[in-house]
Amino acid sequence: MRTHRLSYKLRYGEIPSDLEVCHSCDVRHCVNPDHLFLGTKSENMTDAAMKGRLSCRPAASGEKNCNAKLTTAIVRNIRKRLHDGETGKSIAASVGVSTTTISSLKKRQTWKHVTAD
Repeated sequence: MRTHRLSYKLRYGEIPSDLEVCHSCDVRHCVNPDHLFLGTKSENMTDAAMKGRLSCRPAASGEKNCNAKLTTAIVRNIRKRLHDGETGKSIAASVGVSTTTISSLKKRQTWKHVTAD
């Protein structure tokens, strides 16, 4: 059990399994029970976003996703190269991504929101 959860539990009692212990002070390692409150994962993320604490948005699409290795322009270029007959393997090597990434782009499983110019 994480220390902030233990701190909350010692002060306030059991923590429902569907709730998180959130920090009003925005210090992740804080264990002061006066700074802790319960909330859902969604509420915790909304609170963090409203306070500007989310530098990374992994659920975001495209370039807004902090894990994105591609840009809209690169995706368009890859799709054009695929359309022109270039192999996924050669494109992957030149762009620095896996052939699986290229295949997902080709099948429109990823970057669905990007249309042709």
